[in-house]
Amino acid sequence: MLYAGWRYAVARGGARLLFASAVFPCTLYATNLNSNDIIVAAVAAIGLATATSPLARGAAVSAGFAIKLFPLILAPLWMLHDFSRQRIGPLLKFILGGAVVLLLSF
Repeated sequence: MLYAGWRYAVARGGARLLFASAVFPCTLYATNLNSNDIIVAAVAAIGLATATSPLARGAAVSAGFAIKLFPLILAPLWMLHDFSRQRIGPLLKFILGGAVVLLLSF
């Protein structure tokens, strides 16, 4: 969360986002339950921090899917993040990043 905040709102915004996410009650609850829900949230935060790269977005969705099913909801949103009808390259890179992570995890 620090990197994502730093990337979008410089150092002060990064620190605010880090502390806000650390003391959020749902984050504390999931951490105290010893479940893998917090890992899915961490993968989504990594995907948010690396949103400019189609490979990283595809890898983040795949890594979240390898843990639980519901991160697939993010796939259409992140797949078409910077899509234009003339360029198919970002879409193929997204699929490639997702396929590599899925093959490595399964």
